[in-house]
Amino acid sequence: MLFNTGSKSNLNPINNLDDILINFDMSANQEDYELFLNIFKVHSRYVLHKREALELISKKKRYSDAHIRDIAKIVKIGEDKIKRRRFLVNSYLKVN
Repeated sequence: MLFNTGSKSNLNPINNLDDILINFDMSANQEDYELFLNIFKVHSRYVLHKREALELISKKKRYSDAHIRDIAKIVKIGEDKIKRRRFLVNSYLKVN
């Protein structure tokens, strides 16, 4: 799986959390930004979201569209429902 940073020449594979970088531009008002980031625990929230993104990437690698179609045919439910169930992150979303 590749992560597109906007330029075709800058595609990087994502295999672990360190492959996803989040940088903050705090060139102006650095103290205010640092206070905000600390109060709202932004760094730890980004780590959580990076883990969820990595989990989704891993699931996308394991379950091709053809594989999902086959599963849908076997269990006789729609592909969309299979995708919602298969690609839930940490099961905190409810599926109908």
